[in-house]
This record gives sequence, C-alpha cells and structure tokens, in this order.
Amino acid sequence: MKKLLLLLSLTFNLAFANDGIIDRYDFDRDNDGINDRYDNDMDNDGITDRFDNDMDNDGITDSYDNDMDNDGINDRYDNDRDNDGIINSYDTDHDNVVW
Repeated sequence: MKKLLLLLSLTFNLAFANDGIIDRYDFDRDNDGINDRYDNDMDNDGITDRFDNDMDNDGITDSYDNDMDNDGINDRYDNDRDNDGIINSYDTDHDNVVW
C-alpha cells in the first residue's frame, strides 16, 4: 500500500510553477527572482510571510484552512502536503524551503 501511495503522490504532485522546473528542485518557486531561502513573501501578495494569515490566498484564514495547498484534499488526509512529490512520512522538508 505504501508503494502505491508513493507512486500516486509522485504521479499527481510533480508540481510546476509554470516555469518547467519541478517544484522540488526549484529554488525560486514563486518566480519572483528571489531565492526561496531569502524570500520573505513566498506567495507574492505583498504581505511578508511572517504577518500573512492566508498564505495560499484562498480567502480562508490559515488557522481555519484545512487545505493549505489547494489541491482539493483535506490536509488531514493529504499524503503530500507540500506537493513536492514526496509523501509526508518520507519528507524531511515539509515547507520546501532549502536551507
């Protein structure tokens, strides 16, 4: 079953930010020219992430949002919450920020 979940996760979650680079290997996922390591506004909404209470810009405050990656799967049941192609139980980088 774990192999099937991993395969499904890899198949459906090879996310691209419209730049042809798989998000897992993309060091500038929001394509703003600032390396994600130093970027303080990952969703380009003009609000510094530290103060942004709706990181996915879906109109639902993060503390009440149960689908933070907007993939239609409740985060409680989502096997790949950060859409990097690695299921949560094997993922050591849950926010995709490379340090």
